Amino acid sequence: MCWELGRNQGVGVEKWIGFIGNYPNGMKRTTFMARIEDGPYRYREDLGGLCSICAEYGYEIFDDLIKIIKLHIENNLVQNKLLQDVEQIRRHIKKEYVRELSIKNNGQIEHDECIDHCLLFAFGECIKTHTIRCNRCSKFYLFFDELESIIKEKQLLENKKEKLLHYLAHQARKTYLNAQVQANLLKLDKDGAILIVDYKMRILPKSARETKSKFFGKKGWTLHSILMYTKQENDEKLNIVAFDHWSTNTKQDAWFTASSLHAVFETMSNKPKWVILISDNGPHYHNSEMMIIMAHWKEWYDVEVRGWIFLEAGEAKTAIDSHHAQIAHAIKRYVRIGFEIKEGNDIENAIKDLCGTSIGELNPYREKLDKKIKSLPNPTLSTPTNPQSTWIVPISNFNITSKRAKIDTLSNKILKESYEGNMNWEFTLYHSINIEFQLISGWALKANQKFGKRGGAKMSKKIITLLQGFFHAGNANKSDRYTAQDMLSELVDMAASEELDPETIPKNKLLQDVEQIRRHIKKEYVRELSIKNNGQIEHDECIDHCLLFAFGECIKTHTIRCNRCSKFYLFFDELESIIKEKQLLENKKEKLLHYLAHQARKTYLNAQVQANLLKLDKDGAILIVDYKMRILPKSARETKSKFFGKKGWTLHSILMYTKQENDEKLNIVAFDHWSTNTKQDAWFTASSLHAVFETMSNKPKWVILISDNGPHYHNSEMMIIMAHWKEWYDVEVRGWIFLEAGEAKTAIDSHHAQIAHAIKRYVRIGFEIKEGNDIENAIKDFYSGKCSKCQNNIEGSWCHPCNAKRFQNEFGKWTSEDREIDELIQQIQLNANKYQEIIEWIPFGRLENVTYLAKGGFVVWNRYGKQNVCLKSLSNLTNKIDFLQGIKNQLKFRGKKAISIYGITKDPTKNEYMIVMDYAVYGSLRNLLNTKFENLTWRKKYNILSNIVIGLTNIHEMGLMHKDFHSGNIVNQTLTLSYITDFGLCKPVTENNSENIYGVIPYMAPETLSRGEYTQASDIYSFGMIMLEVLTSYPPYYNIPHNENLAMGICEEFKPEIKCEIPQFLKEIMEKCWNFEPLNRPTAEELKSQLEKYISDDNEIRKQVNKQINVANKSNKNFIQYDPNEMHPEAIYTSRHLPFVKSKKFETHIEEVEENQIQEN
Repeated sequence: MCWELGRNQGVGVEKWIGFIGNYPNGMKRTTFMARIEDGPYRYREDLGGLCSICAEYGYEIFDDLIKIIKLHIENNLVQNKLLQDVEQIRRHIKKEYVRELSIKNNGQIEHDECIDHCLLFAFGECIKTHTIRCNRCSKFYLFFDELESIIKEKQLLENKKEKLLHYLAHQARKTYLNAQVQANLLKLDKDGAILIVDYKMRILPKSARETKSKFFGKKGWTLHSILMYTKQENDEKLNIVAFDHWSTNTKQDAWFTASSLHAVFETMSNKPKWVILISDNGPHYHNSEMMIIMAHWKEWYDVEVRGWIFLEAGEAKTAIDSHHAQIAHAIKRYVRIGFEIKEGNDIENAIKDLCGTSIGELNPYREKLDKKIKSLPNPTLSTPTNPQSTWIVPISNFNITSKRAKIDTLSNKILKESYEGNMNWEFTLYHSINIEFQLISGWALKANQKFGKRGGAKMSKKIITLLQGFFHAGNANKSDRYTAQDMLSELVDMAASEELDPETIPKNKLLQDVEQIRRHIKKEYVRELSIKNNGQIEHDECIDHCLLFAFGECIKTHTIRCNRCSKFYLFFDELESIIKEKQLLENKKEKLLHYLAHQARKTYLNAQVQANLLKLDKDGAILIVDYKMRILPKSARETKSKFFGKKGWTLHSILMYTKQENDEKLNIVAFDHWSTNTKQDAWFTASSLHAVFETMSNKPKWVILISDNGPHYHNSEMMIIMAHWKEWYDVEVRGWIFLEAGEAKTAIDSHHAQIAHAIKRYVRIGFEIKEGNDIENAIKDFYSGKCSKCQNNIEGSWCHPCNAKRFQNEFGKWTSEDREIDELIQQIQLNANKYQEIIEWIPFGRLENVTYLAKGGFVVWNRYGKQNVCLKSLSNLTNKIDFLQGIKNQLKFRGKKAISIYGITKDPTKNEYMIVMDYAVYGSLRNLLNTKFENLTWRKKYNILSNIVIGLTNIHEMGLMHKDFHSGNIVNQTLTLSYITDFGLCKPVTENNSENIYGVIPYMAPETLSRGEYTQASDIYSFGMIMLEVLTSYPPYYNIPHNENLAMGICEEFKPEIKCEIPQFLKEIMEKCWNFEPLNRPTAEELKSQLEKYISDDNEIRKQVNKQINVANKSNKNFIQYDPNEMHPEAIYTSRHLPFVKSKKFETHIEEVEENQIQEN
């Protein structure tokens, strides 16, 4: 977008002052854009800009055409002629076409007779008729006509042609945008300046980022660059100065931009009298606040703003991107030659020698930011560096006119006269337009690109992304796996809620085909391969299943392919006929064939290992060997001393498989040898194997070794050493199998993973890795079943007596300053049987970035590396007893759909205790529904409810009841993974205190409000209200006061309003939970069973469920989700004491209600 300010357009600073008066708080972008469209300003967002398409469409496509010509055309003369045509077209599109476009020095475009060269026509603004196309442009279309007539691959060539047209449109847009920048540079005089501005976030190269200290902040650092172009009188060269401002304040907004520009104007000795700014159209520039600030520049700096040009690309972006690249390169070199990036001065030292560059630290003053912008930005600015040398560039001559037509016309006339009468050869500059290739008006705009649209409906990127998510959903948890029908249901749900166009949803049959192919390739194919027990492979009639053929060894002829394998190829044929994306589908098919080949190799290699294991007898052993370099987890590496050496430490593992006579089981012993000598060679390998043979009391008589084919094994030195084993150890080597993959690698990788896990646990429970003995203690405890210190039998790496003693020794080193809390923590630590059961006292100083949970904040905790946690205040619970009870109860449910708890802390400023818990990214369920409800399909809502029911079932199975069950006490780690929290009121079913009633009224069961009865059935009633929220977004009774009148209404069977259509089976479950009679409500276990109906394998049930979902979706087309602003001011959704339920008035009313109910019955 470009607008002009000042004399030429009649818009002065007075207008901006008036604007401030009318819009003191600024305008939103949409309002701002609507306003400027009515004035003399122009917005060209649809021109797009420079992007990565140059590589794909401007380079690779020509290589593809050359390959096609060489592959399909054998006649050398024809081939050479077409290859020359390709070269001419490449030169024309990439160079000549740009130079021939009709653009004036002032950046204005004009009509051109050639339809391809007319930018007015390309941008949909030409009112004249086009009937001709120039020779060079016609060459492009004639080339494809000729090529298509020879190789008969119309679809393939159409694809290539459309890609080149896409690139041509890109060239047209890019040239126009560059011209706008150049036109403004030509306006420069001795009094003016052109400012090109841009932000860069991750300017540090990786090598420098690795050395950064706290100075850079959590998100890195912001760099804002301003390239100032100026010109001396009667000089044809431009002076450029780069003003770079770095900051740890990473908020890129109008105020930061204004502060950076302020710093430039304030530090200049000779300020320009006028400026034009050029930038991208990001929100840090393209906003009303920035426009208001600019209105003051004449007053503040005596600088007139003549315009701000918003472009997505062009030379402006190229120039500043090049500058940022130079900065990154300078920092990289600075680090490479030995300096470190520890503080801001290092950044400045690295950059300051760049030509024409000034750099300084800038921190915007935000404390009293007033949107009316009445005062100067006044940021804090360090003393900027002075440019060490000048940066001067010549003014580009970009004068592009239509002289091409006159010159070519004259050449055409001369040639015609020369050849007249001698040859039947007509020289023409222009060709009439072939209707088949008639370009449409506006053909160069992004919205009108033909690429990817011709030949049928293209599967949208959104559908592809969703399907990819469905396919991977079950990787972490098999219960989350989607069937083809599940995928279709999700897409139908989204279409019904207008998130998707129904026409873009693939056919159900295709999704089922995908599921069948996935199952075949991943499971069935492997089981069906023909491999004997001895590892030998044999011929198979199906060409895809024959491993002999797959490995190039089959001498028989194959004529058939089994049904399952044929399905794979038929699926792609069918899909190609629908979406017409041959190249895309070929790529996907080849990737699947690559995976199929991997499956074949892996299965064969596994079979070789298995075959050798079957050879074992009482005298032999199979040795699987491998190296591991970085076995230490990060948490352990951070504590390492010089003992580990500069490169770390080497681990060499040997898994020895042996077998007793007449025993069908294999014995495995792992020999692990670590060393600070990190040279992995034949001698290290031989030394490790020597150590095994020398320490064994019963050596095997023969061995077979299995390893990868790395140079530390697969070398002549190792073979020579092995030749001596019979002499040295009395061990015969029957073979060494070198495999790149297979079960051998899997087994030893699993072993290494267990070692890493053992070391990580060792560090977590309080030990340090300072020397080799610590490594050995960590590993041997994990496998030996005995504690290395007391030799007691242990499970895993946890020794209860030793750890209890260690904790006891630490008790005097910390205190919470509260005896009961100290005793609780100490008791839990003394009774812990694994490190997950530990909680600890966490000093508040170890917590960073403390904010309020209600605002969606989190805390960074430095434990074993930084992790995000959240804090639950004691003030949110009824008393300290409930606080401590909540901790005890929550620990019981670790790993059972309850959020993890790490310890207790105390805020010294508020003098209150807090529970430190795992951080739930989405906050409370209520918060999730307020902010993300539109993203929840019926399937996701089901997943949320299912997770909550599982957690509730765990509570009830332990004979407990929650007693304070509502959406504020449920948190979401992901969009659908819900955890129950706040167990402070959780009590055994045998405990009831009818005198003190606590809770959130809308979620409380009638029997609780009327008689003070808490039961597990009361939790089920609360779950019914949570179901209402999850399914409709509306909390129960949101629009009325939560007082004794509501409590009385609930006791009279008053139910909340259901604001939208719900699938019938879910509605029935919800209403059963609301049943007035506790005995008529389902149990938590029954709820689990009833909800599983949604994912039933029974086709008839699935059909009914889908029908109900479709009915609900159709009915909810105009549904308006809950707006928190609509909540009644007296609606209270936090737990509180309810004394009124014990008032005489309330009890009398309840007695009357119960009498009426008895009479009615």
